[in-house]
Amino acid sequence: VNRTLEGGPLLFVCGNLRVDNLVKAGAPVVVLGDVEAKGLVIGEYNDGTMRIGGDLTANAYLLLDHDGFVRGNTNAPMYSDEDSEWREVLSASLFPSEDEDYPEVDLIYAAQKSGMKIFV
Repeated sequence: VNRTLEGGPLLFVCGNLRVDNLVKAGAPVVVLGDVEAKGLVIGEYNDGTMRIGGDLTANAYLLLDHDGFVRGNTNAPMYSDEDSEWREVLSASLFPSEDEDYPEVDLIYAAQKSGMKIFV
């Protein structure tokens, strides 16, 4: 987890990466091999990028105003600002208010960790 929106230390992996969850904001993440997550892979905010040179396997891959690229296969449901209306995809409890149409990543991560329902 790296939630610093404007930056943070680069994570560079020469091989494969196995994680419970990968939640990132402004810090660049580059994995030359595969990424295997037991839970979620989330890229948040328009600073930083996520580049995966192999396959991505996860319960879900979410790009919230974020630049992500998977060279291999994406073995996960993928949702992004370009392809999704977030309120049609995610549970209402993941939004900071009824007026807000953008989910809160802290709420998504907390819900996933506690076993709560994330998707509609």
